[in-house]
Amino acid sequence: MFRFLSVLLMLLMQAPLLSGQTIYTAGRDGAWQFGFSATGNANRYNNQIINQLALSHRKIPEKTTFTFFYRYNLEVRYGQGSMLEVMLTFHPSMCSGDVQIRGFDLSPVLIPAQMKCRVVLEHPVNGVILQSGEMPLRTDSLHLPRKVISFPDSLWREGCLVKADFIHFGFDAESYARAEKELFYIRDYEAASAMADTLEKRIRAARITRHTAAEAFAISVYAGKTVRLLREASSVNSLIVPGKDPAGLAEKQRIAAYKAGDLDSYLLQQGAKGPGAGNLYKNLGYGYARQLEDALRLSQKVDYYSSPFFYRLFANGISASHLFRLKELARAYTGSRGMPDPDWGRLSHEMIFAYLLKSNELIADDRFAEAVDLLSAGVKFCSVNPEAGLPDTLTRRLKEARSGLTAAYTRVVKKALKSNLPVIAEKYLAEAEQYVLKYNLDDGEATGFTSLYQQMADMYLVNAGNLLQKGNYNGALSELDKVRNISLNRQGIVLGHTYTSTLKKAVDGRFEEIVGLTKALLQTGNYQRAGQSLDEALGFAGNYPVYQPDMTLVDSLRRMIAGQTYHALLAAAWQDKLDRNKEQLILHMTEAALTARNAGLEHVALFDSLVQDGVIPYLNGLYSTGRLKLWAGEPEEALGYSQKASQLAAVMGVANLPALKTQQDELARLADESLCSRIRGELESLIGEASALLQQNRFDQASEVIIEARELIYSRSYCGLSTQQLNRVTEKYRHPVRWNEMHRTALQQIAEGDYTEGIRKLNEAEALFTHYRMDTLGLVSSGLFELAMATDELRLIDYTTGYYITRGHYDKAIQLTERLRSSGMGEDAARPHLESLGRGLALRDLSETGEVDVKLMLRIYTGGNKWYRRFAEVYRFHILNH
Repeated sequence: MFRFLSVLLMLLMQAPLLSGQTIYTAGRDGAWQFGFSATGNANRYNNQIINQLALSHRKIPEKTTFTFFYRYNLEVRYGQGSMLEVMLTFHPSMCSGDVQIRGFDLSPVLIPAQMKCRVVLEHPVNGVILQSGEMPLRTDSLHLPRKVISFPDSLWREGCLVKADFIHFGFDAESYARAEKELFYIRDYEAASAMADTLEKRIRAARITRHTAAEAFAISVYAGKTVRLLREASSVNSLIVPGKDPAGLAEKQRIAAYKAGDLDSYLLQQGAKGPGAGNLYKNLGYGYARQLEDALRLSQKVDYYSSPFFYRLFANGISASHLFRLKELARAYTGSRGMPDPDWGRLSHEMIFAYLLKSNELIADDRFAEAVDLLSAGVKFCSVNPEAGLPDTLTRRLKEARSGLTAAYTRVVKKALKSNLPVIAEKYLAEAEQYVLKYNLDDGEATGFTSLYQQMADMYLVNAGNLLQKGNYNGALSELDKVRNISLNRQGIVLGHTYTSTLKKAVDGRFEEIVGLTKALLQTGNYQRAGQSLDEALGFAGNYPVYQPDMTLVDSLRRMIAGQTYHALLAAAWQDKLDRNKEQLILHMTEAALTARNAGLEHVALFDSLVQDGVIPYLNGLYSTGRLKLWAGEPEEALGYSQKASQLAAVMGVANLPALKTQQDELARLADESLCSRIRGELESLIGEASALLQQNRFDQASEVIIEARELIYSRSYCGLSTQQLNRVTEKYRHPVRWNEMHRTALQQIAEGDYTEGIRKLNEAEALFTHYRMDTLGLVSSGLFELAMATDELRLIDYTTGYYITRGHYDKAIQLTERLRSSGMGEDAARPHLESLGRGLALRDLSETGEVDVKLMLRIYTGGNKWYRRFAEVYRFHILNH
């Protein structure tokens, strides 16, 4: 066992030759603010999150925001061949803003699922030399380093920076649903706490007076429903709720349950009067109807945030357990007063009549939604009450209420559309759609919605055209966004050519407005704000693929912005010269030079003057300092000054001035003689050592040497080092290296217990070994059989034995079976292998020889060991019966 583990450990430590080593790391913190957006390209799930937070805080969405904080890490690693890979890791941190709700912190669920970023590679002198496109990524896929881009190692220089620009964060349906669920839990938690307080007040009031049977029945039903809702709310155990239970809901629920039970005892003993006059069952039914009315009234009295939870007192039916409790109380009531056992069937019919009575009132008042909820609760009551049945009257009334619900919404929407109020129409249609989903209304009950949405879209389109004629492009775009949202969320909506042409005109008009602001800002010399305005215009146009901006105009404006920026930088540099601030002068001059180069501007006389009087003396000082460092025996420092001077001279366009070029060449030559020649010798030595190790198939040691050589190349790039010679050496051994990596991975998977995948990978490595005749290179492949024979790991031997039996390799299987026996496996545990192996060997021996000497073959296979008894029985049976 220890021998196998040591061999395996040695193999696992052989790192792949061409990947994994990190040469650059950077970690940064960031923040992204979420707020309500009314633009057409807004993420609707982001807006829904803001709407829910606004509802929880009792604010309007426009004044509700939160900030999402995060940290990301970037690594640059060696890749395959001459490529470098950029690895990204993303970690959410916390949220601030409107995320604290009644003692609960929503930060754990306010993590956006989607984001877009671009990776930028910046050269210390040339600026951005590589920029990826916008990459859509998922935040939950970046907990571990993930490759986002790769680039040639020739682009990398000392001092390069890698940055990630995050340009979008958004929630999706899944992440929104997760946050919405927690918000609903918090809402129900707070409402349940208020409901417990209400129940306690009502119980105190009920215990100081006596009640009629109908009143007692209604109070008991109300208390039972309330306790059930409190139990459901307090049993929630989500990511956030109950947390530290700030309202003490668990304790309130226990107290409420106890007091509700105590109230029932009080009502049975002395709180309830006798049956009184009239029909007892009708009176109880009337009491139940009063309870329904009371529950509905209570849900309307509380604030709109808690109302949905209180509404369940009205909309929820009586559960089976609550029904059983009511039957017990009814029997106790009649028994304590010497009355006959209650007729539960009659009482059930009176309760159903209460549902019908109250629903009639609601339907008469056009309150169809509440009628549907109530009648649905009545149907559920009948389903848990076998003595009630399901009256046709109840189902018929429910169908009428459902039809009335959709018809009422249709009337309201048509009236709103007729009055040119599409916003109100859309609101009511959205509510109607929710009821369609809630009650699973069929096509017959929800007809006409699509045509209403089409009318609404046409009306928005007409409004957009009217606003466009008035020059109100923002307003027109807002109306067109509503048309687009309707078409995305509803099937069967036709937009037509009018929508496309109107959209193009509106976008063109708005783009011209923003560009006009850019021009006005340039006329006043506010070039910084003008640049922001132009970027805003391009970002706006990018949201509408139907529109292509005039890039000639854009380039002209950028050139004008660059010109004003250039002259402002030169003015700042001139002031730096007067203030004798050399470092700041060089900074402003560098920015001015890069601005002119990127915009294609010609330099002015002031630039040349500042270069002559400020930059060139600064360069001479750098070269002088470099020579001092060289004479002091610090060639690396000297090269650093030489490189800094060379880069600055190139930016300023004076690199070919004879006086500067002579100093540069002399300093570089002297530094090269003292440092770079030694470094080149070290690199050649490392490459030679790596080649020799690869020839000897010592991959682990070769890997360390190659990594060291690559580090030397990248860290001493100023000496003109390249990876070409090193890549030629490693390319010659590409297939052995690939085999070594596959073999290493297979052994790792086997060591981790993933035998299926590990053996598959091991077989692939064996096929590669055989195809490229790697045995001619002096390599030895350790296959699955050799691995299993060399180990004491019983699980691996057991799995490998079954593997070879199922593939008909019986000679290897019988050897592995002996390893099972010697490793301590019991005969019963090995029984499946012994039976399969006995059958397979018997059939093979018969097919090969025709007649088999059973005793001789068993002696060969088992050596007479009794451990093989089951094998011998199966082998003998198949030999004698075929």
